[in-house]
Amino acid sequence: MTVAIAAVNLKHVTGLNDFVELDEPLYALCYFWLMVNGPGRASLDHLIVRAFSASSPDRSVEAAALARPKEP
Repeated sequence: MTVAIAAVNLKHVTGLNDFVELDEPLYALCYFWLMVNGPGRASLDHLIVRAFSASSPDRSVEAAALARPKEP
């Protein structure tokens, strides 16, 4: 897909100013950033876990007990 976008859009680019005005490099930068950092708190998974842990206090206690390191 990158090759197709480059082949079509780079024909119309005459300088750095034209390249910066393209949308595709911004999309690629956003995808790369998400790949490296992940969505974190903005992810749907995070919101679902937060919703279920808020509605069920027993699970949060159970999760805290599992997260505690075992004593030797």
